[in-house]
Amino acid sequence: MKLTEKQIEDVFEVYYNELIEPDLTLVDRQHILENGLRIDLLFKDKKGRNVVLELKRDAITREDIGQTLQYAGLIKNSRVILVAPIIATSI
Repeated sequence: MKLTEKQIEDVFEVYYNELIEPDLTLVDRQHILENGLRIDLLFKDKKGRNVVLELKRDAITREDIGQTLQYAGLIKNSRVILVAPIIATSI
């Protein structure tokens, strides 16, 4: 059985310090940007930077990378983390 993207978000919402890095603070889930784009999970790190977590339930595509770069460009003082079960060596 494959988890849904919502179920994956549920796990990361609870265990983000263990799965991503310690000392993060959850800011929002399904955060909507001014242009209508939606971020899966938004955090602040210990230095006050925004950390965008984009979750995929399947292999990462080039479009996913583009989406992630778009988030990085739209959110000041940020870094973006793309999480997926499969990352092809070509990516």
